[in-house]
Formats: sequence, structure tokens, C-alpha cells
Amino acid sequence: MLGSSDTAVNVGVNAETHIRLANGLVAIEVDLEKGGYAYAGSRGFALQEVRSGFRWQGREYHTGHYDRHYMMGQPEKIQDPFGTGIHAVMKHESDLLPGLEQHFYVYEGASSFITRVVIVGQEELKVNRIAVVKTDSVSSGSETVPGEALHVLRVPYDNDKWVRYLTETAPLETESYEVTALFQPDSRHGLILGSISHDVWKTGIRVKGETAGKLDELELYAGAADTMTRDSQPHGT
Repeated sequence: MLGSSDTAVNVGVNAETHIRLANGLVAIEVDLEKGGYAYAGSRGFALQEVRSGFRWQGREYHTGHYDRHYMMGQPEKIQDPFGTGIHAVMKHESDLLPGLEQHFYVYEGASSFITRVVIVGQEELKVNRIAVVKTDSVSSGSETVPGEALHVLRVPYDNDKWVRYLTETAPLETESYEVTALFQPDSRHGLILGSISHDVWKTGIRVKGETAGKLDELELYAGAADTMTRDSQPHGT
């Protein structure tokens, strides 16, 4: 436990198969048997079976494809411009795949968390797409409440060709760049996802929902390259 208030960061281990990081406002529970994790916020938004992955040698891999999952050492206490909190690292390994590290940063009193993905190997690796957050299970907690349809904000990469910001509701299939918001206009509850920093990689957030009031796919990835980012070739080629 870090701190003494209701929003202190707590780390829990359940039978060495589940790691829970929580501060009273957000909770992350990592499943070390299946390689995924769940996120729950204090306002009802939740993500289940979240995985991270990458494209390597022309194929897509994610944490569910790995044989071994474990926490590297113990969470360390950190203090940086975002605040005081903990940094925990989950490692995913298989004999025939590069290693994948998921880094989680949870801060005292913060209603958000930071995560990043690192691909590691003994030799030089070439990847051109890294999915930091990938899930088929998104819940707002109020899907059946009248007037609380889940809206998705699409943010354009730039303003060339007069591309505009817009909001959509399911059924939809859209992509936002660098940041997006999933929100309910009446209650003003929402979830914001995006990149904090990057150098030459562009961030895309893919959102898909086939049924009104429900989202079926959410993916935040690095390596976006399409007509909306003014690219004619896939990232890294």
C-alpha cells in the first residue's frame, strides 16, 4: 500500500495468478494465467480481457498467445511529474516469440493510469505496429439507461481536406487519432484514451460497434498509416 488515504495505491496478489493495482478511483486486475487484464473506473466504465500485441514477420501476436506470464520483481514506488504512485511490469514469454513487457503506472488520487508496451529480444527486431490496448469487451455501466447512448469522439489527425471532429454512436466503425473519448452526454461520464508522447509513430484508436448502445471492439495502437494520416504506405515500409 502506498499512502494512507482512500485513494492510496494498493497492490494485491491472489494465489499468484492475479495481480490487482487499485487506488479507489481506478482498478487494474492482471490475469497471469491468460495474459490479459481488466480495467474498472469509479464511474462505471470497464474494459475486460484487455490484451497488448504487435505485428511481427507479417503476423499479429498478442499477450494471449504467450505461454508464460509473470510480474517482474515487485512494484516500485515512483514520483514524477504525474504524481506519486507505483510502477509494475508484467512479462510475457514464449520460446518462439519476442518477449513482451507491459508497464503499468498507477498514481495516488488519479482517476487514470498509464501503460506502455516494450517488445524485447536477443536480436534486432522489426515491428511496425504495436497495439497497447486491444479488447472486445467495453462497458459503460449504463447501456440500458434511456438517453445514455455511448458516444465516440473521432479526432482527425490534422485539418487537411477540411476533416472535422465528430461524434458517433453505434452502429459504427471509426478511427480516431492520438486521442478519443467514449462518453455519455447526459451524465457527462466518459473514458479518454490516447497517447502521451511519441516520436515518429502515429497513434490510431479503432472503435467498432454493431449494435446500438454497445461497442464490440476497441484498439489503441502505434503505427497508424492510412489516407487520413496522409500516408500511402504502411508504417515502417
